[in-house]
Amino acid sequence: MKKLLIVSLVLVNFYGESTAYQLGIDQVTVALVQKTAHCNQPRIGLLTNQTGRDAQGQATVDILRSRGLLVQRLFVPEHGFYGTLPAASRVKTVKDKRTGLEVVGLMKSDGELAKIDPSELKDIDLLMVDLQDGGMRHFTYSGFLFYFMEVAAHYKKPLIVLDRPNPLGAVVEGPVVKRVENSLIARAPVPLRHGLTMGELAHFYNNECLSNKVVLKVVPLKEYKRTDVVDDALVAQLSPNIQHKQAVYTYSFLGTLGEVRPFDIGFGTEHAMNVCALSIDVMPHEHFWVNLATTLKKFGQDTKICCYWSPRKNAWCRGLQLVAQDEPPRNSFEVLLAIVTAARRAGIDVTFAPYFDRAVGDTLVQRYLMGKLSKEDLARNINKQLARYQERVKSILLYQPGLAIQDLK
Repeated sequence: MKKLLIVSLVLVNFYGESTAYQLGIDQVTVALVQKTAHCNQPRIGLLTNQTGRDAQGQATVDILRSRGLLVQRLFVPEHGFYGTLPAASRVKTVKDKRTGLEVVGLMKSDGELAKIDPSELKDIDLLMVDLQDGGMRHFTYSGFLFYFMEVAAHYKKPLIVLDRPNPLGAVVEGPVVKRVENSLIARAPVPLRHGLTMGELAHFYNNECLSNKVVLKVVPLKEYKRTDVVDDALVAQLSPNIQHKQAVYTYSFLGTLGEVRPFDIGFGTEHAMNVCALSIDVMPHEHFWVNLATTLKKFGQDTKICCYWSPRKNAWCRGLQLVAQDEPPRNSFEVLLAIVTAARRAGIDVTFAPYFDRAVGDTLVQRYLMGKLSKEDLARNINKQLARYQERVKSILLYQPGLAIQDLK
């Protein structure tokens, strides 16, 4: 058997100390796969994409094959195998030229889940997942993990999850969503910002959500602390509009703001997930941007005025560009509320896209933003939800320290 080359990722944590850890893909062995599958030459169905790589940029599928493991078929989530397809667009089932493998797309053209056909599992002994999550429940990769676990349970296939860090760290905030069957963003009762790694989410889904349990093995991160700031561990873009660490951080509040009209968050431009803007035909008084910049500064987010052409709106937009931060925001849900509240106070006609309530996790948020619910009542409800969630996940946490619950004030 070939020797495994273990590569450590060097990060800087919140306190400026250097730390090193190893990914799940760095530690998975032939023996572990054989033991989990209960056979000597298990045929693997791998759910992955461009984020399934080691620190050197080598794809998980190539690493597994180099270790003598048989990858039979690839399954891919939203954005496709190479992470280049637009959000909610169809991911076709094709033969990948580079790997020579069949790649089964799991998203329809309407943004809904494309279910796996039983014939695509007949020649598979074990399922495996290696995806980098974005840390927010409405980022769909965690929803695809849930579906893959349902498939594993139904067809009695053991499942291995190769763990990766949560790039937003230990902070947990926002509403705990009520479960919606077949939804990719509300499939499990977790908060808007859940604080878990993909491996921990897998344990939570198995323990708390699935009626049929999966034979589950999580290959954990080694020498990892939950408060580590993920610096260069994002070895590939998460999506066409989330291309780097800063975009992951700002996605924690701009991702949901994208469901609020008439805001533009730069999709399709070089400013994607880096601006809070309005088209010039909705331009508020200049004091709005000055006041909003001051508000965001209180949350630790520096800004500067920007102007750009939005192909989505077919118009010039003006607003605030977000200056890159060294660590994830601690109050991303509060930032979302502050931006929308400021817009309504400035007389901007704010409306909500159909998916806003499901994305944010509770209809109470929209009611508060429209002035139909007090901040105290909203906070009381959300904080109770977060307290219950904290108790439910205690038994499945793999890393220290525990979750940092950010109560709504």
